[in-house]
Amino acid sequence: MLTDLSLYHFKNYTKRSFRFSKEICCFYGLNGAGKTNVLDAIHYLCFTKSYFSSFDHQVVQFGKQGMFVKGHFENNLVECIIRENGKKEISLNGQIYEKNALHIGKFPAVIISPDDIVLINGHNDVRRRFLDVLLSQHDAGYLQHLIHYNKFLAQRNALLKSAKRKSIDAHLEKLYMEALVKHGTYIFELRKKLCRALQPIVANYYQTIAGIDSKIEMHYESQLEETDYLKLLEQSAEKDYFSQRTTVGIHKDQLHFTLNELPLKQHASQGQKKSFLFALKFAEYQFLKESLHKKPILLLDDIFEKLDEQRAQLLINIIANLETQVFITDTHQDRLEKAFATKCEAIQFEAIG
Repeated sequence: MLTDLSLYHFKNYTKRSFRFSKEICCFYGLNGAGKTNVLDAIHYLCFTKSYFSSFDHQVVQFGKQGMFVKGHFENNLVECIIRENGKKEISLNGQIYEKNALHIGKFPAVIISPDDIVLINGHNDVRRRFLDVLLSQHDAGYLQHLIHYNKFLAQRNALLKSAKRKSIDAHLEKLYMEALVKHGTYIFELRKKLCRALQPIVANYYQTIAGIDSKIEMHYESQLEETDYLKLLEQSAEKDYFSQRTTVGIHKDQLHFTLNELPLKQHASQGQKKSFLFALKFAEYQFLKESLHKKPILLLDDIFEKLDEQRAQLLINIIANLETQVFITDTHQDRLEKAFATKCEAIQFEAIG
């Protein structure tokens, strides 16, 4: 449980502190006041990076040099610093990590934002990233394999771009290929296992949220399902040399969602897509809870906006039964009070702006 949060030069906050004593904390205020930024600061403490900003310099308050975010997770102090020279430091109980990746999974969290609809409507790289973030919290080894895979993939691509077919360094290319096989195979196996585990959980949550019995499926596709990775690389050698990049591997994996055997992206209504997105995120929460034997923090950004009352109440019921720490943003305090009327003793309200 996160008990306090301090922000200094983080996005629109010059200096602000919060103390949390309730299971559910609701941040309310006008659009643009900084409600989402508080959730993003909590995300930063858990993942060592922003959920909404691609680069670290974007979380530093405009016109300032450096920023500081810290929070206590019960007896553990996490501090995230970007110094004036741009150097980032993440520490746990005063000990600075040599590699920030070692922090991932220690304080698991799941975030749900309106922008997450891109998981359904966007490209496959977004869905691969969803799997990677979840598995990185679940398995520390996975994140290391993913880091190494991306490094060797970039190095092989650079080699292919810089050398002509007859002058390529065969020994170096062999080393890169062996590394891709080693790390890529590990990633493939865990992604495949994860999708099989998530499938029934997502389907169950979708039925609860949508209120109807529909056939929900997740289809994970990888070139490694038919052929081992080394053979794939050997078979695609000529194409890779011509394309000057690695055209096969787990960086080409695809994840498809279907509703009643039709592609969700093309055939589902906006309401069905929202129901599926919530089901997917709640399934992520349940998977992490069961695999890590700890309850992830839930970060909910404006999830009640443009939701009908019935669907909103179903979400409230699910959230209330999770019995975990939840942080929610909304523009209307009265809507939050009404939504959680039966849990009033467990709610804390914080005005933003």
